[in-house]
Amino acid sequence: MPKLTAPLSDPRIVAARGPCVLKDGRGLIVDVLPSGAKVWRLRARYPDGRPVLFTIGEYGKAADQFGIRAARDEAEAARALIAQGLNPTTARRKKAFAVIKDEQRTFASAAAQWLKDEGRLDGQGAPWSRAYRYQNKRAVNELLPQIGSLPLSAISSDACHAVIRRRADKAPWASLLRMTISRVFAHAGCQPGGDLLLDPTSPLKRKRIALKPRKVKGNPYLYMKDVPDFLAAVRAHPKINPREKIGLQLLMLTLVRPGELAAAEWSQFDLEGKSAWGPIWYVPEDAMKMDEPHLVPLSRQAVALLRELREHSGDTPFLFPLRRDARKRGPDSRSDPNGKTIGSDRFSGEIRKTEFVSRVTAHGLRATASTYLNSFRQWRGDAVELQLAHLSGGGTSAAKIRATYNHADLLDERRPMMQFYSDAVLPPKKPRKATKPAKGSNVVPFRRAA
Repeated sequence: MPKLTAPLSDPRIVAARGPCVLKDGRGLIVDVLPSGAKVWRLRARYPDGRPVLFTIGEYGKAADQFGIRAARDEAEAARALIAQGLNPTTARRKKAFAVIKDEQRTFASAAAQWLKDEGRLDGQGAPWSRAYRYQNKRAVNELLPQIGSLPLSAISSDACHAVIRRRADKAPWASLLRMTISRVFAHAGCQPGGDLLLDPTSPLKRKRIALKPRKVKGNPYLYMKDVPDFLAAVRAHPKINPREKIGLQLLMLTLVRPGELAAAEWSQFDLEGKSAWGPIWYVPEDAMKMDEPHLVPLSRQAVALLRELREHSGDTPFLFPLRRDARKRGPDSRSDPNGKTIGSDRFSGEIRKTEFVSRVTAHGLRATASTYLNSFRQWRGDAVELQLAHLSGGGTSAAKIRATYNHADLLDERRPMMQFYSDAVLPPKKPRKATKPAKGSNVVPFRRAA
């Protein structure tokens, strides 16, 4: 019968003087060193009979030391690993490395990696548009001050709720913040070496406790009868730059979204009409909301405004470059993320300076054109929707193919339609008629020599 070992007690361990070995049973010992230090160790054997000596730690009651109960618990966990043929020392190192790695993997670093990877290719293999990339970057920048420094494993549902609740009055933006957190966690969990992370926003999505319902309102727009007063107010306002005055008129004459015009480059324009399409603006797919290239026929008034704008933009590739002082401050809410052009809300900001602040937005100018053109039977609804860069069919692949063909098929219809609308917005000046001399006057008209 094996000899039973009496369990160790604190008085016995404290009174021990080394060098000596105190046994607690089942291979657990306290190695008393000549220096007076007392170290817990475990003697055991692997299933194949090889011996192993595992150092648990120093005896004591400090935070980094082991008391009797803690040492026994650690020995029990080590025995379980040894029974599986695993080295408990190696397992401890891996666990410590995982903790350090987890502390280094903060939300800020995970979000930066998400923007870098997903900004190139999303889940469907299509590149993010410039506007969508800008929107996601704004959402991340708003989340960083609250949870950016926290490890992903330390971010709870309550922490997410507190961040999102700050924007509860703006339900769409609060939803975007929640989705951004969810996507960052999903991306981090799929990285090589990354553990599967639970999405802390899942309870918020199921219970819908973070958002307040809100009625969706469209962008306010003008009727055509109000357009002359609007343009007169814009032209006469002393605090609106000439460049932005031209930009607001171009928004009306092209029907593009504000962000698409703000980020436009001169290389996208053919003002001379050298192609078979005549004067045209080719908007690349990465600048479009629907991730599809867009052709914008340019009216005579639009071409004249673009040539005037060229004098204001200077020697830059952009129509609306950031001014030098703003570029030093870096990108903000009114600049594009590339830090080189104005932001999509700059034009609405200029409108807010006028008395039309509550009557129209820059995006609402598109609705003004749509309402006006759809009131005439001579223009098909498909041509109007295509000019607005709307995809029919819910964005399916068949709809995208149809839209691609329609770009060529309806361009002949859209060009006269846009000239018709431009003439309504900016009526061309009528040439003056030559005045005839009054009867009985002594004015002798010149005659061309034969």
